[in-house]
Amino acid sequence: MNLGGLPPTHVAVAPSPMPTVNVGRDRLFAALGETYTQEEFEELCFKFGIELDDVTTEKAIIRKERHLEEEQEVGDEDEEVIYKIDVAANRYDLLCLEGIARALRIFNEKEASPLYTVTNVSPESIFKMHVKPETSLIRPFVVCAVLRGVAFDEARYNSFIDLQDKLHQNICRRRTLVAIGTHDLDTIQGPFSYEALPPQEINFVPLKQVKIFRADELLEYYKSDMKLKKFLHIIENSPVYPVIYDRNSSGGAGTVLSLPPIINGTHSAISLKTRNVFIECTATDLTKAKIVLNTMVTMFSEYCTNKFEVEPVEVVYSDGKSMICPDLSVTRMEVPLSEIIDPIGISLDASEDVAIAYGYNNIPKSKPKCMTTGGRQPLNRFSDKVRAEVGHHGYFVCSLEYVSLLLNSTCYAKKRCFPLKYHCMKTCMVFILCVSQFGLAGGILAAVMVDVVWFVLAMCFSFIRPADEVARAGYMEVLTWVLCSLEENFSMLRRKDDGDKAVIIANPRSADFEVS
Repeated sequence: MNLGGLPPTHVAVAPSPMPTVNVGRDRLFAALGETYTQEEFEELCFKFGIELDDVTTEKAIIRKERHLEEEQEVGDEDEEVIYKIDVAANRYDLLCLEGIARALRIFNEKEASPLYTVTNVSPESIFKMHVKPETSLIRPFVVCAVLRGVAFDEARYNSFIDLQDKLHQNICRRRTLVAIGTHDLDTIQGPFSYEALPPQEINFVPLKQVKIFRADELLEYYKSDMKLKKFLHIIENSPVYPVIYDRNSSGGAGTVLSLPPIINGTHSAISLKTRNVFIECTATDLTKAKIVLNTMVTMFSEYCTNKFEVEPVEVVYSDGKSMICPDLSVTRMEVPLSEIIDPIGISLDASEDVAIAYGYNNIPKSKPKCMTTGGRQPLNRFSDKVRAEVGHHGYFVCSLEYVSLLLNSTCYAKKRCFPLKYHCMKTCMVFILCVSQFGLAGGILAAVMVDVVWFVLAMCFSFIRPADEVARAGYMEVLTWVLCSLEENFSMLRRKDDGDKAVIIANPRSADFEVS
């Protein structure tokens, strides 16, 4: 998909910087069920793979934003300690306090990964979102979900809004790929419709306004808005604007829920009193939209009356096709065991070791409640070797998961990928280390349930080992910038740019860093 009129080849968009999440220290510790000193928490973050970047207060943040002196008053904000935590750009589940606290509790083995469920709703009762064919001209996709019985307080509400902002800046690529709309379900009625109409036909009262605007007039009004003006270019030159109505209304009638990706309507605005939340994500990229929707509902379904339960919505397209979303099913990855053990140079005949440990004729038919052998198990010994091998290469434990190993002649490892683990959905990004208790389902070729620790690794380039040897000989390694100047690489060297030698950054910060 070619977005924004960029040439389809030889152009890259600069990646998003590492996101920083501001969380209240006391609220975070309460969610973790444990109090830490700053040093202890920094160590926990390091082990998990995130970083405590700064410790500040709400007043200090406001002073910095307003360029105020220390003695100047900033209002009634309290002096609550704020932790600023850097997380990986591809860990969308860590962009709010709820996600960070849940991940750390799982990492500390205080709880298992939650199992998210989708409410079983009859075809007659399920909410429907009807998609009109004209939306293919501007933003063709939409996914939706409902959170029932949400218990908001001020902190949870602020976290809910902040997560949307973080996602918009990150995976949504400043709303170009995905835009999120959240609505008070009790103020609107389904079925809903997603349409694309000429701007002159769209009239509604936008969020935080009191008068009705026509869509084209609204975009002109927002050109002076510091926050929203940077999103106007996404739709302003289109002959039709995307719009979502309730009651399946068309032709400009009905209640406007949102004008994506710009603004929601004030009629369905959520508040602290909201108990039922309707979430819609319009998009140019359906995969990204599903990830964003799953992130929103999994993070805040813990505050629902039925914890971790989400009500689905059926999206119906004009060609008769439909889909139920969200999809919170647990998928499985199958990785050849050779891909796990060969890179670290350790041989393992897993089925043979298991058979020897239990005795060929004494394999239980069910998983024992406790270990049945006195010595360390083969997979435990294997894990010790793996830890010793990878430890001095700089790898460290990131998270805990449950996987199942299928020990047979082909030796495959099956990994359960929960709805939010999008960063580890490729085999080259998954390294599985067996560390704990296991049991057999019967026979030498048996399914084994084990606890595992997975690593997110970069593949080792072929030039790394020669470079290491040269460095050990006493030479100093000098690395250039990853990005450099286009002019310095071509015109200043009297070298012709034929268009296929350098990858050009679409939005470089300076002329010194514009090609790779």
